[in-house]
Amino acid sequence: MFMTETLTLWHGSPRKIVGEYLLPMQAGDISGSPENNHDGIYAIDKREFAIVMAILKCKGTRGGSMLDLSATVPEGIIIEGWPVQKQVYLHRLAADTFRQVSGNQWVSFSRVKPLETEEIAVKEFMHLIRPAIDEEKHAFYRIASINARKRIKA
Repeated sequence: MFMTETLTLWHGSPRKIVGEYLLPMQAGDISGSPENNHDGIYAIDKREFAIVMAILKCKGTRGGSMLDLSATVPEGIIIEGWPVQKQVYLHRLAADTFRQVSGNQWVSFSRVKPLETEEIAVKEFMHLIRPAIDEEKHAFYRIASINARKRIKA
């Protein structure tokens, strides 16, 4: 089911887009959840969450996660490293080619032209990011290892 253009969606990226369109890409979620592994463009209906997602993918980081997409305030964790970029990019998108895959997460399987793009200073949102604690790191690597083995068997 496709949504109408009345809903505004947000997509955060650590890189500037080349050209006019965001292009579908294979998602790299380690959870193995089918809704998080489409070949598409992911977006969310909460602006700050999209910014945090972009920061989690910055140069200098390896592995990152949002703890609760249904929360009021985002909390991102970084498994290794720390962001070294000074800015990320936030794209405002019309929802007409997107379908809801879970909660407030949406995906489009076709290219999308942003309605507008804003350069965001990473330092302004670092209060929403923290390093993963040891328990979270172990869980991240355990899930990644299990799903890697499943892909090899397939």
